[in-house]
Amino acid sequence: MTAAAKASRFASVSTGRETGSGRRWEVDDPFRRGVLTVARATSRAELAWLRATSASLEAEAG
Repeated sequence: MTAAAKASRFASVSTGRETGSGRRWEVDDPFRRGVLTVARATSRAELAWLRATSASLEAEAG
């Protein structure tokens, strides 16, 4: 397993409340919704950085 795959596995965290069979998030409080929006954006940015860093390190290692 590559470092990027490991990072992706450990960084995926579910937040919110799932409803039904799909992944529809139900959050009534606008402040909680804001926190979840920021958390999702942070997770995406962190994963992008981890993947780029991992690819760079793997390329250097040969």
